[in-house]
Amino acid sequence: MPKKILAVRRATCFSPGAANRDEAIFSSVVSRLCRCGHEVSTLQEDFFISPDLSAFDCVFSMARSRRVVADLAVAEAEGLPVYNSAIALQALHRAYVAERLGEAGVHLPPLVAVNPSEGLPAELPSSTLSGQVPRFWIKRADECSQSAADIRAVSQVEELASVLADFATRHILRVLIESHVEGTPIKFYGVGGGRFFSVHLASTLGYEKFGIACANDLPLPPAFSEEDLQTQAELAAEVLGLTVYGGDAIVTPSGEAYIIDFNDWPSFAPCRKAAAKAIALLAADETLHSAANSLSV
Repeated sequence: MPKKILAVRRATCFSPGAANRDEAIFSSVVSRLCRCGHEVSTLQEDFFISPDLSAFDCVFSMARSRRVVADLAVAEAEGLPVYNSAIALQALHRAYVAERLGEAGVHLPPLVAVNPSEGLPAELPSSTLSGQVPRFWIKRADECSQSAADIRAVSQVEELASVLADFATRHILRVLIESHVEGTPIKFYGVGGGRFFSVHLASTLGYEKFGIACANDLPLPPAFSEEDLQTQAELAAEVLGLTVYGGDAIVTPSGEAYIIDFNDWPSFAPCRKAAAKAIALLAADETLHSAANSLSV
């Protein structure tokens, strides 16, 4: 049955280095929804100011601002389907993601969440690497990354204090100190519990959000299992209450995959057409919305 759908476009400040790719998946989904017979209205999140949502059957949103997500969460709590779940997105920052995924047994690198204004923590995550190879990645954890300064590589422990001080100067209250994992960087993309999943070597995509993929350049080992990574990614999405997701992983020489980043609604650049079709089909599946709410409330 055709539906009236509101599609909320992501603000460019939340697409550092990826504005064109994010716009491309947004436009592809809107086009696919229209081709399926739905009536679609679009709105940029910067202009999302207490709109009347009563006329819409569901919302597809790439928005990330706290204000917009909070407004959508209120409407979702009152029964309006929202993809991704705004209720789930309210908690979706790196520190929370790391905690929930760690509790669920998702394969993550050793890491610790700290307040950068408190300086070096008493204990650092384990790392056996040294020299010019990054020993740690310092990542903004209170919100999604918005610039290259929000993800920093540190090759010597002595650098940590100054990097943490920089985060503190920018009034960032939570960061992750994550051990570097040597191996092959890959990107993965998924929709709705197995409806779509795709894996790509980061080195073949021709872009990297902050130009950091070169920190690893090993070939993909034969022992790597895409099925095992899909199981881990789908578990992560379920735990976090997401139906449209993606992320980054490092595959070690032994074939183990460590998830190093997990995001709501990525650009799906290398698999846009198939992903847009899968995302558009969510409009016909209310069970996904019910599942997201039950996990996130």
